[in-house]
Amino acid sequence: MNFMRKQGLFFFTLIIAFYSIVFPIYASPAQRTSKVKDINGFWNENDIRIVTTTIVQKIGESDKIREFSKENGRKPFVVVGRIKNESSERIDTKLVAKKLQDAIIESGTIEFVADKDERPILENAENTENAENTENSVIGADFILTGTVKSLVENGKKEQQRVYFVTIQLVDAQTHKIIFSADEKIIKIFKTSKKHY
Repeated sequence: MNFMRKQGLFFFTLIIAFYSIVFPIYASPAQRTSKVKDINGFWNENDIRIVTTTIVQKIGESDKIREFSKENGRKPFVVVGRIKNESSERIDTKLVAKKLQDAIIESGTIEFVADKDERPILENAENTENAENTENSVIGADFILTGTVKSLVENGKKEQQRVYFVTIQLVDAQTHKIIFSADEKIIKIFKTSKKHY
């Protein structure tokens, strides 16, 4: 009888150990979807870092970048252009651009060319449809990154969900054609407080 109890305890311990190992493995992909629970639910610097790093990684691994590197025997030079805030919130797009720059420098697949603020002619070139090759010769870049930040708020009974969408486009500096687009989103969830009377 004692043997059966010990055997049952042994199998019970094995089951507990199995669940403790397996469930974190299946939970980890959910974390990689950038679904974040937050006490205030607002966009922050860490969110920007996660989004920009992921997007730059997607760009660096794209077929367009690989083809360029193979054909030219070097990594492409990229400058960060205008990032527009199309959300209903005040978002520091300069910080988004800065984090994109940091991600490019650390990527190892593409090279960063001077800050946009150091090259004011870039903004004029972006607004000129017939800039042709002048832009490329001035900024020394092969591609320009431009993009938008958008947000969506969904209210539930107990929680509020804020979804932040970041879309970044890789633009050919000579032809102004969009050759690649990458997007990423951050989902912020926090509990809504209810007043009791």
